[in-house]
Amino acid sequence: MPTLEQSVAQLQQTNAELVSASSELTNEVASKISGINARVSSAIQQLTYSVTHQFDAHIVREFHISDAHSDDSETNNIRTITEALRRTPATGICIVRCSGNVSIDNAIYVTNKSLHIIFSNNIDSLIQNTETAGFRQSGRSEILIVKGRIITAMGTGTDVSASFFKNHNMTTPTLMIYESDVELGDCNIATLGHSANALISFSVSRTTLKRRVGSTRNALLLHIATGCAQISADTITNETGTPFVALFGGILSATNSAPYNVISNIKFKQETSA
Repeated sequence: MPTLEQSVAQLQQTNAELVSASSELTNEVASKISGINARVSSAIQQLTYSVTHQFDAHIVREFHISDAHSDDSETNNIRTITEALRRTPATGICIVRCSGNVSIDNAIYVTNKSLHIIFSNNIDSLIQNTETAGFRQSGRSEILIVKGRIITAMGTGTDVSASFFKNHNMTTPTLMIYESDVELGDCNIATLGHSANALISFSVSRTTLKRRVGSTRNALLLHIATGCAQISADTITNETGTPFVALFGGILSATNSAPYNVISNIKFKQETSA
């Protein structure tokens, strides 16, 4: 029989072997878990990229607009903004990059979509050819114009609501003008607001304002037909001959009070007492 000392030594050796085996097993399991985690992380990244790519591909459409193109083309080189909007799904973003002037001869409806009209040089123009032509916003619609000349139409000067941008029906429209030149004819840039509950968002930034030679009416940047508005402006060069705050209509305020239908970084004068 082994002595007591031999039995203890054997037990210690067996224990050491068990500890070693346990450590090796732990390391092997940890290595496998690490490998599984890496594969899961990679799969998640691939899935996220795939979903994001498919989502962007579904809601974002980008087009190049030029008179040299045809709306019958199957490419993204087309002729009109109307066609670009037609090809953009509901709630989608329609980006149009314009080469040359873009003349608007009729009503263009922007419904539950975002329309980004991008020029490249502050020379090419977005032109309203007649009083009845322009953009008609409905639903939750957003329009952004970047680096263009926005020119409103000449007219009889009798229709105070004649505007390049108007709402078509119940709507919460957003209109943004950035790094552009505005030339006011006899039509406003925008007349927005369809009901007392309508919320209008209007912003203009890094933009020069002028009046067209021969215009007979003091057209406005924005006339609030009804409802409330969020208005922001910064870095404006005003060459219209009209005080900047006077380029906004429909601002309502009680006597000796701030306007109650506008939130803005502009200090408006009182126009209407209630």
